Amino acid sequence: MTKEADQKAEDFRRLWLSVESRVLAAAVRLVRNPDLARDMVQDVALRALLQHRVEPFKDEEHLRRFILRGLRWRTVDSYRSIARRRADSSRTSNEIPSPASQEASVFLNDVVSKIEELPRRQRDVLRLTFGGFTAKEIAEKLVTKPSTIRSLLRTGRAKLVELIGDADEERKERE
Repeated sequence: MTKEADQKAEDFRRLWLSVESRVLAAAVRLVRNPDLARDMVQDVALRALLQHRVEPFKDEEHLRRFILRGLRWRTVDSYRSIARRRADSSRTSNEIPSPASQEASVFLNDVVSKIEELPRRQRDVLRLTFGGFTAKEIAEKLVTKPSTIRSLLRTGRAKLVELIGDADEERKERE
């Protein structure tokens, strides 16, 4: 390595050592899993090192902000990948739709349209539940209590049942 590259690496090491413990603590608070937090910090630190080689960080604060922003996006990506894995594992692509499943599909479309009529928080919580998340996971994601999520689920489901019932009555009156 050249003298300049050595100097950049030493500057980064010094900056990194000054923020490492605070960054790891923040990551553990974000994901509530020390092993996952360490992996995320290593990944983001590597990206920061590569960024530092291109454009050096001015100070600790600049590096800390870069890493915390990276951790936030890494957390979002990890939640999305969990949801995708859950959705993929619940799908079966080899099934041929039967008339009953086609009726279920029509019913599902009705349910989806009625969900749009719910208040935003109830709608968001129901969607996350349908995505396979537990009340505890949703509470962590939305930074609220699990009891609040359960309450939103209960009221959202009750309102959804009411809306679907009204739609069924309207459909029967038309027939």
